[in-house]
Amino acid sequence: MSFFRHKADQIPVAIFSFFFLIDIVIYFTIDNPWFVATWFVAGIWPKGNICAWNHHHQHNVTFKSTLLNRVLELMYGFQTGVTTKGWLLHHVLGHHKNYLHQEIDESRWMNKDGTTKSEIGYTFEVAGTSLYRIIQVGRNHKRHLNDFLMMVFITGVLLGLLFWHNWYNTLFLFFYRWL
Repeated sequence: MSFFRHKADQIPVAIFSFFFLIDIVIYFTIDNPWFVATWFVAGIWPKGNICAWNHHHQHNVTFKSTLLNRVLELMYGFQTGVTTKGWLLHHVLGHHKNYLHQEIDESRWMNKDGTTKSEIGYTFEVAGTSLYRIIQVGRNHKRHLNDFLMMVFITGVLLGLLFWHNWYNTLFLFFYRWL
């Protein structure tokens, strides 16, 4: 019996869990800022791919068990800065519903004059407004908003404890994704 809903998720979850395990091991065992910074730079591209799987997970949860999904989402939160139900509220229930109505789309991809936004402009706008937009969409989806806020709280407490223990490793292994 498999814990996964779809066999295709097994390999990506194993890969991303492995990267997270390496981050945890480095966090607790390496006290060399240059090594941590090098790991940070080396991990930008492969860890960037985790965002796509976090996005996929919000469309179609990975595990049959809610608890396993929350553990995976906690790991994704540390790796991407997007916690439980963040993509669901912002992207699935917001953007997918409103993408043809750019004035209310949570992931606006057009400028007011009808031209397509630049990738950099789009990235900074969405990064700067996503939390606000998640909460706006969540007002109509209270259960999902409550899950989101609870996991933001739990992740924030854990990040706080990690910062207290080793601020430098936390900054380069986990927190930078939240910026």
